[in-house]
Amino acid sequence: ITAHAQRNGMKDVERRILARHLALAVQPAEKMQAIAARMRFEESAGNNAAAAQEAEALLKENSRSMGAIRTAVNYYARSNAKPRAAQILLAAAPNAYPELRRQFHLEAIQKLIDGGDYAAAHTETAKLLTADPIDERVLALKADAFARAKDDRGLSTLYRDAIAQVQKSPLAAPAKAARIALLRRGWIPALLRMNDSTGATDQYIELIKVYPEDVALLGEASRSAQRDRLTAYFSKAEQDSPKDARWPIVRARLEQESANYDSALSAWGRAVALRPERVDLLANRASLEERLGRFNEAVASNRKLYEISFKNGEWLVQGARVLARQGKNDECVKWLREGLIDNRPASAN
Repeated sequence: ITAHAQRNGMKDVERRILARHLALAVQPAEKMQAIAARMRFEESAGNNAAAAQEAEALLKENSRSMGAIRTAVNYYARSNAKPRAAQILLAAAPNAYPELRRQFHLEAIQKLIDGGDYAAAHTETAKLLTADPIDERVLALKADAFARAKDDRGLSTLYRDAIAQVQKSPLAAPAKAARIALLRRGWIPALLRMNDSTGATDQYIELIKVYPEDVALLGEASRSAQRDRLTAYFSKAEQDSPKDARWPIVRARLEQESANYDSALSAWGRAVALRPERVDLLANRASLEERLGRFNEAVASNRKLYEISFKNGEWLVQGARVLARQGKNDECVKWLREGLIDNRPASAN
C-alpha cells in the first residue's frame, strides 16, 4: 500500500499509513522510528511546521536517546533553524558522558555562530574557557564569532588575552611557541583591518623571531608591515648579536623583497661569512650578484658553491652560463667540460 501511495502521489494515504505504524508501535525503538519516519515525510512534503512538531515529539519521547537527539538536531540544521538545534544540544549536554558533553557543547556553539546568534555563542565559549583558558578549539570558535560579526576590536582583545594566557601556561616551550605563533597569525589581519599597522608590525616581528627563515612569512611581512620599523628592529638585532646568522638572513630577505638590492647583497655577504657551509645562502648571493650584473662576483660565488657542495657540477654549469653572458666563450666551455664531463662519476664498467 505504501509503495502504491508513493508512486501515485497519494500524500494523505501515506500520512495515514505512517500514523497507523505509530499507533501499532509497542517498543520504544519502534515508536522512535515511526515518529522519525513521520518527520522525514512531512519535511519531504514541504510541511515544515508538521515536521518540526514531529521532531519535538521525538525528543519528548526519547529525551536522552542519542539517535533522537541527532535526528532532531540534523532536521533543524537542515531547515535553517540552527538556534533550535543548538538549544537541543545544550539541553542534552549535561546528561551526556564527558567527551560527548564537550562534543555537544562545541557543536552547539558552531550552530549558534552559523545561525548568527553571536552573543549566545560568546556566552557559551566563556563557560568553556573558564575551565581551560587556552582551549584551542574554543578559542577558534570564539574568534570565528567575532570575525563573522566583523568585531575586530573584540577579536583583537581575544588574541591579546589568549597570548597572555598561553605565555603563563605550563605548556612545554616548543608547544607554547607554536601556539602563540598561531594566535599571532590570527591577530594580524584584525590589526590591519583596524589600520593598526604598528601593532601588526610588532606581531610580524615576534613571528619572525621564532621563524627567521620562513621565506613566505618574510615576504608577507615586507608587503604588509611597516618596512622601516621591521628593518630597524632586525638591524639592531644584528648589531646586538653580530655572530648570529639569523639576523643578516632576515635582513637580506627583507631588503631584497623591498628591492633594496645593494643592501640585500651586503646582508647575504654577512650571512655567508657567518655560515660559510650553507649552500643556500651562497646560492642566494650568487643569484642576486648575477641579477645586478656583477658577473665576476657571481662566477666566483658559483665556483665556491661547487667546492662546498662536494663538487656538484650543477654550480659549474650555472657559472658557465654567467661566463657566456660576459662573452667569455672559451672559459665557458672549460667550465662546462669540468662540470659535465671531467667530474662525472666513473662507470662501473
